[in-house]
Amino acid sequence: MQKDPVCGMMVDEKKTKLTSKHGDKTFYFCSASCKTTFDKDSHRYGHAQFSAQKRACRRMESRSERVAALPIGPFRSAESVRHS
Repeated sequence: MQKDPVCGMMVDEKKTKLTSKHGDKTFYFCSASCKTTFDKDSHRYGHAQFSAQKRACRRMESRSERVAALPIGPFRSAESVRHS
């Protein structure tokens, strides 16, 4: 199994026909969309460390947007909460 450099999904290199070369390395893709994205900027995605960092940044941005969208309600101090 190989990791799709665009989305990070695991791909069976024996089954997929979606491949591209960058330098001396062959990359495998889960979808035509990921292959097209890679082919448009293979240098960007052809370096594993950068790709992993970029995906991590996207995940963090997505989480931040979800947290920012949470409604803010009234806050109570711990002293004001009664436990039964």
